[in-house]
Amino acid sequence: MGLMKKLTSAVVASSLVLSLAAPVLAEVTADDAQAAYARLNYYGIAEGILREDGTKDPALDENLTRAQLVAMMVKAFGQKEYAEMLAGAQTFSDVPTSHWASGYLAIAKNIAAQNGNTIGYPDGTFGPDNKVTAIEALAFVLKFLGVKVSGGDNWVEATIAAAKNAGVITDADVAKYLANPNEPATRGLAFAMADSIFYNYNGLDGKSVYTKYRDTEAPVVSLDAAPATTEKATIEITGKVSGDYREVYVGSDAITVAEDGTFSAQVALQIGTNTIEVSAKDWAGNVGSAKLVIERVAGQAAKIQIVAPEGPVVAGSTIDLPVLVVDAEGADTGLTDVKVDAGEAGTWAEGKLTAATKAGKYTITASYEGLETATVEIEIVAGPLAKVEAETKSVKPGTAVKLIGVDQYGNKVEGVTFAEAEDYANAFIEGDQFIATKPGTYKVIGTKGEGEEAVKAEGTVSVFGEHASFDIVIEDELVANGATEYEVKVVAVDKDGNAVTDFDGEVTLDTNVDLVSGDKVEAEDGVATFKVKVPVGMEGLEAEFTAKYQKDEKSDVIEATESFEIKAQVATKIELKADKYLAINDPAFSGSVRILDQLGKPMESGETYDVTLTISGPAYFEGTTDKELVVEASGGSLPFFIEPVDKYTEGTITITA
Repeated sequence: MGLMKKLTSAVVASSLVLSLAAPVLAEVTADDAQAAYARLNYYGIAEGILREDGTKDPALDENLTRAQLVAMMVKAFGQKEYAEMLAGAQTFSDVPTSHWASGYLAIAKNIAAQNGNTIGYPDGTFGPDNKVTAIEALAFVLKFLGVKVSGGDNWVEATIAAAKNAGVITDADVAKYLANPNEPATRGLAFAMADSIFYNYNGLDGKSVYTKYRDTEAPVVSLDAAPATTEKATIEITGKVSGDYREVYVGSDAITVAEDGTFSAQVALQIGTNTIEVSAKDWAGNVGSAKLVIERVAGQAAKIQIVAPEGPVVAGSTIDLPVLVVDAEGADTGLTDVKVDAGEAGTWAEGKLTAATKAGKYTITASYEGLETATVEIEIVAGPLAKVEAETKSVKPGTAVKLIGVDQYGNKVEGVTFAEAEDYANAFIEGDQFIATKPGTYKVIGTKGEGEEAVKAEGTVSVFGEHASFDIVIEDELVANGATEYEVKVVAVDKDGNAVTDFDGEVTLDTNVDLVSGDKVEAEDGVATFKVKVPVGMEGLEAEFTAKYQKDEKSDVIEATESFEIKAQVATKIELKADKYLAINDPAFSGSVRILDQLGKPMESGETYDVTLTISGPAYFEGTTDKELVVEASGGSLPFFIEPVDKYTEGTITITA
């Protein structure tokens, strides 16, 4: 409808309770002016200018005279009839009795006098045909509202201060309507300022100028009967609006109304109590409304419905993935205890899926007791370009290697173009193929998209030289538990640390921990992999490794040494094992408990831990009538035994450690 709206904030003046809120914009727009004129014209307060072709033009960019503004005010306050009766009255020395506005000026002069104000100049003139300024327009409004302006050297500042103190305008209004207070006001600006105050300014009776003088009755909304209870997910609401109305809403949604005032609307219902309100608002802001209360009950569950996403899902992103139990009509029953198995697709909870980080096609299943399982396939795709990688970790000079763009999770990004980051004399790129004739580390750039939407990422390509040393790599933390097997990778590298991927010689490894594999291993693709265990008691020491390789007796020995800190075992969780069933007629039942370290291996430190075992259900610890038992656990498994409470009681037993 385009009408100007404001939020409200209560302001207490000496005799009025006002409500006004700041408009958002800092200037009067064409839409503001047109909407204000539409409402003022609807109530007969403002009229267009008659043109030669017989049309009335709002003329929003033209100026307004003082007499025209006063006439607007008189009409707004419902005094037009009396103004016409007083046509020809003597008002001001420069206003002849034949002046078209004489009656309006007489009424305005009287209203101002009743409020202790005057509307003319100090010399007894009025200047009816003078162009009204923005500050004069505000002053006329204040005089009709009974707001007095205190004396002072600066009349403009005093007028604005009085209006703000009374709550008629705000700082934002000043910026919008009074940026140039002494300049002639356009009709559009004057209309917008007056309309805003007429619509939002409320007196002690809670009424605005519009609702008190122009339109005192709110629209009437009547609703047709509807069922108090239904299983349906939507319902049609019908009714009629009578009286003057401008906008009709169901809830917050605007609806279309027929010429005779009738309407219908489809409304979605949630499980439980639904309060549906239909409201109608007129030009003045009066609101009439009516409500229906409808209880929606769940229909009989018929099938599971997974609302699949439109198109692929970006790796690692979170999307809406509703899983519903619907009735035979497809309406949501509101049942929520559906079991959803996202599998490797990611994690599903409360209607949302957090996608896995690996691209691919996945199946999600949903089940509910007594219903056929539902499935949906989703495709997870790479996210934005994050890095450029070489398909092979390191290559020898003169060997072409394929470049690929990947997202933050390592998924391949299609459609990436590649270029050198620097102008290398001994390297070049052809499409996605990179070749360098000399060893080194080369920077490359990948680009996805064009123009402002282009995404760029960098990466490196390693081109190795002669085998010169080794890197010794252990990916996991070493813990002295004597049980965990660790992989020790010995990587052949050149003098710059680039992996020599064509090395396949036999590597010897010396170490002070236990070697599970032999101490000699042939390398594959430049890597020799050994397996070790760290004995109990080595916590706090260093695990030392020396890798050696000699091609032949005449060749130099290539070797490298590395050491790694050995951590102590830390008790982190309890492992509880027990039989699945306890028969009341054959009560042999056993279980065991042991303490595990941070790697899930049994604690071997010799420390003792108090473990409290509790039973819920029809059983006791063997030989007692107790449901709680404290045992001392250290290395190894500690057994325990339970027995039924009697030979008759069945049930579920839960054991907690």
